[in-house]
Amino acid sequence: MRLVDNPTVYMISEPAVRPADMHQYLVSIDQGVWGAKMLAELFPDGARDHTQDAQLLTEFMGRICYRSWSVSANRNLTRIRHDRDDYLLNIIRSGHGNVLECANFSFVISDLTRVCAAELARHRAGVSISEMSLRYVRLDDLRFRLPPGITDNNRRRMVKLIEATERTMTAMIADEELDDKDFNHKKTITSALRRVAPLGLCTQVGLTANVRALRHMISMRTDVHAEEEIRVVFQQIARLMKTRCPALFGDMEEDESGAFKTDNWKV
Repeated sequence: MRLVDNPTVYMISEPAVRPADMHQYLVSIDQGVWGAKMLAELFPDGARDHTQDAQLLTEFMGRICYRSWSVSANRNLTRIRHDRDDYLLNIIRSGHGNVLECANFSFVISDLTRVCAAELARHRAGVSISEMSLRYVRLDDLRFRLPPGITDNNRRRMVKLIEATERTMTAMIADEELDDKDFNHKKTITSALRRVAPLGLCTQVGLTANVRALRHMISMRTDVHAEEEIRVVFQQIARLMKTRCPALFGDMEEDESGAFKTDNWKV
């Protein structure tokens, strides 16, 4: 049995735009000037810069809605916000949240307990969750996270209980002689034996969510009243997103409790 400290979040995927196709579209609607500016930004000194892709994608989708490439593109407009940060903050403040759904990010959350994974699974809109299956992965090496705040006596009791569970799991697996069985039999028995696994067992989870969903999840799950472990996870996610997409998450400020607050909580 291995004790782990906290779950760790890794950002493994983010949006990548296709600038040539974006520019081709803009030329087709006589907005090549905006496209040329975009290309200059994405290829400084001839090298491709991907750091703005998620925010550019969100801006691009927003400008489609209002045809706000230039005043000439929409005669109802009298001025255009040219600065991307200013434009996206206005999108957030105005509650135009659907354009935030176009940018998706993927994370791996390592050593998340099954308790926290069950909490995470309550989020469905704009979210995809891929969890390590204990139907296929046998439990012969238990990783476990002890929650903070419990007494030393209870920590010792929990460790003894998990160690006994691990010995039982190891003995049951050995008794089934799984290494000599076909895959379907292994799957059936592994699924049966997992039923004695503790809720505090650590697992591996893949999380994909769009910006709108992430903002909601961060607001809900870093709140001081949220479950302790899920707060640790979404504090990490919030810090990653504020660094990667400051124009989309910069209004969310971390307070002294570790909660991320914003006046624009419902976008």
